[in-house]
Amino acid sequence: MTRNPMLRKLRAVLLVLVLGATGWFVHRFGRRTPAAAPAAGPARVWVVDDGQFVLPGDQPVTGAVWDGRTIHLAGARNEVLGLQVAVRPGAAVLAARLACEPLGNGGRVIAVNRWQVFREHLL
Repeated sequence: MTRNPMLRKLRAVLLVLVLGATGWFVHRFGRRTPAAAPAAGPARVWVVDDGQFVLPGDQPVTGAVWDGRTIHLAGARNEVLGLQVAVRPGAAVLAARLACEPLGNGGRVIAVNRWQVFREHLL
């Protein structure tokens, strides 16, 4: 053991850094309990407009876009409209499918192949 006080301080600082790093490493990468499986039950589905944030804790809501059964969109000719379909599964989901019909009103029809569908997953 050295008698140099600077080396003693350096050893103490290094010991604190190593212990702190070890604690952080165990906390960050240590053993974790698996996440609870979703409760079994029916899936919850709702629709919101393209400007609303859908967060993991959100509950189904109705509003101007969706009344609980029908989606309502309104826009001018050549306007881009958007909406979000939020799905909260009641159990583990292996596959999901979204089926759409052509939009039409007043004799004009927008074919499904003109739509763009994007998926986003929240865990």
